[in-house]
Amino acid sequence: MKPEEIKQAFAKIQRRNLFAGVIGACVSGLLLLALKDSLSPENLLLMVAPMFGILLYVHLVNWRCPVCQAWLGRFFNVRECPGCKANLR
Repeated sequence: MKPEEIKQAFAKIQRRNLFAGVIGACVSGLLLLALKDSLSPENLLLMVAPMFGILLYVHLVNWRCPVCQAWLGRFFNVRECPGCKANLR
């Protein structure tokens, strides 16, 4: 891949991760507001666990190098791939 294509692909991956995080936070917040009267520890766990699982899945599957498909790690501000050392920004 050309350097410009790598940067564009990585920007798309970042947007996808950010979008999933924002949507996940909004859905969790709306569920908490809607069910605030019937909140118990069990209900809270049942509401938050599936959303957390979805976000974790998206992060682990989506957060990959566009060149070698190596996982990019826990942090959002990655500059280079830890596997192939491709410049992502």
